[in-house]
Amino acid sequence: TIAEALAEDNRTGTEDWWKSICEEIQSWIQLKVFKTVDEEDLRHTQAEIIDSKAVFKVKVDENNNPYRHKCRIVARGFQESDQGDTFAPMAHPITIRTLIAIAVANGWYLRPGDVKTAYLNAELPKPVYLRPPKGLEPILGTGKILELRKAVYGLGASGRLWWQTFTEKNRQFGMTSMTADDCVFKIQTGKSILIVAIVVDDVLMIGNDEALRQKWFDFMREHFEVSDDGELKYYLGVHYQRVDGDLIASQSGYLERVLKRYGMENCKGAPTPM
Repeated sequence: TIAEALAEDNRTGTEDWWKSICEEIQSWIQLKVFKTVDEEDLRHTQAEIIDSKAVFKVKVDENNNPYRHKCRIVARGFQESDQGDTFAPMAHPITIRTLIAIAVANGWYLRPGDVKTAYLNAELPKPVYLRPPKGLEPILGTGKILELRKAVYGLGASGRLWWQTFTEKNRQFGMTSMTADDCVFKIQTGKSILIVAIVVDDVLMIGNDEALRQKWFDFMREHFEVSDDGELKYYLGVHYQRVDGDLIASQSGYLERVLKRYGMENCKGAPTPM
């Protein structure tokens, strides 16, 4: 059960974790991800029912300080007999570094963003039946199965369906995909340029016209819950800091997490030739 999972992981702040579980369920309800059906009714059909589990994570900021308890209900997609097409592209790390270099060289803005519960915005081509984690009966009811209408995390095709959904909305706005990278979109109006790259649900926006970026951002918020995280400071595990017109990138936060994982956060430093 969810309560046992929390106990096994020695999770602290149980109240915060249950709050995060309720937030996840609320997101599913708001986005009309599912409808409940009686498991008894499905026994007379050949419907495939797959299991799910609750995954817990503490989100940290660029300084490794925890700021949010996050729960995600994940389908055990490996149980699907037919996952369909599962290839899902995302912007290549070299592309991301190139875009950042272009923005710095031209003095353009660099703005990261995030699409909340991204996969839940993509429609499933056919219903998938999901057995909810035990412990949610007070919320969903006893003996209920979730008939999924939207892609959820864990399903084999979810990443691809989300990428197709995001691509379609960008095309509706008038953007085109870069030939070299299907996860980078561009629009140019006169001298105004906006380039948007996405890695799963993490968005990076660069350009020279804030009004055009805001127009795109407003359009996207009509369809998704997108956050604007301000000036680029932290993106995909890399810290960024502007110094005298330059942008310094480092992975100090990642190194600190690795040292802590192996109990070496207080070890003495030693000079190492590069």
